[in-house]
Amino acid sequence: MISLHLDTQKALVCDLCENMKEEFIDEESGVKEPQCILVCPKEAISLKDVEQIGEETRIDAVKRLFGTILEDYKS
Repeated sequence: MISLHLDTQKALVCDLCENMKEEFIDEESGVKEPQCILVCPKEAISLKDVEQIGEETRIDAVKRLFGTILEDYKS
């Protein structure tokens, strides 16, 4: 969440809930995550490291490149 510092009138960038409380634990996975991720209705916000993003990007690229070949093979 981006918030406004009242004294300086400047935007404060998200600190990933540095002082996360126990209620921020995801019940399904048992992992502490920032509250914004837990309540985002469309799962538009996620917390991933660079390796995860790279892996997902590579998988998507392979699916796009070879998707039609795989569909033809299944037929």
